[in-house]
Amino acid sequence: MVASSKIIKLITLLTELTQESKIEWHVDDPPQLLTKGTDFIIPIYYVTTYKNKEFAIYKRRYQDFFPDYEKFYWTEKIVLALMDDDTVIWDYSESSPALYNLFEAVREQVAGIDDIVDNLIDEIEN
Repeated sequence: MVASSKIIKLITLLTELTQESKIEWHVDDPPQLLTKGTDFIIPIYYVTTYKNKEFAIYKRRYQDFFPDYEKFYWTEKIVLALMDDDTVIWDYSESSPALYNLFEAVREQVAGIDDIVDNLIDEIEN
């Protein structure tokens, strides 16, 4: 099993490369195997290639059971996955600030929010 500290280093590296635009992410449809036969909902799925490896990061929503109230509730996790075609060969979904930061960096890059804000500021200043 890979040490958690190595995974956090990988996530931090991917975040830095994303913020520096050294890797580009794009929205894609999640592979059917991630949702087929499950109760998972994947509302957003991003992919990139780095060093000939395909990475995906996505939000996975699902129902969990709260035993104290004997009720189901909706929750979600951010998942980083290493893909081989449409097959997940490894994934990481432990709750961590590093993983959340990567997801936010990817969302901002794909949305082009940095350029939008720069353009708006330029319009205001000119």
